[in-house]
Amino acid sequence: MMGLFLFLCSVFIVALVVAFLYTLFNKWGLWEYLQIHADAWLEKITKKDTDILNRLFSCTFCTTWWLTVLVCLISLTFTGELFFLLVPFCSTPISRFLL
Repeated sequence: MMGLFLFLCSVFIVALVVAFLYTLFNKWGLWEYLQIHADAWLEKITKKDTDILNRLFSCTFCTTWWLTVLVCLISLTFTGELFFLLVPFCSTPISRFLL
C-alpha cells in the first residue's frame, strides 16, 4: 500500500516538475531555438538533410515525454527506486493536461 502511494505521489510530482520545466523553457525560447537550429547541428554530424528534430521539438507530447524520461532517470540515479522507470508512462498525460 505504501509503495502504491509513493508511486502515485512520484507520478504527480514528476508531472508538476515537467510542466514547470516545459513552461520555463518555452518562456526562455528554448523550444523555438531548438526547432530552428537542432536540425542544422544534426546535418553537420550525419551529412544528411533531415527535419526530425524540428518535428520533435514542435510536438508538445514528444517534448513532455522526453522531459519526463530525463527527470525520471535523474530521480532513479539519486534514489535507486526502479519504479521511476514506469513513471513516464503515467506522468506524461498528466503533464500534457497541465500545459
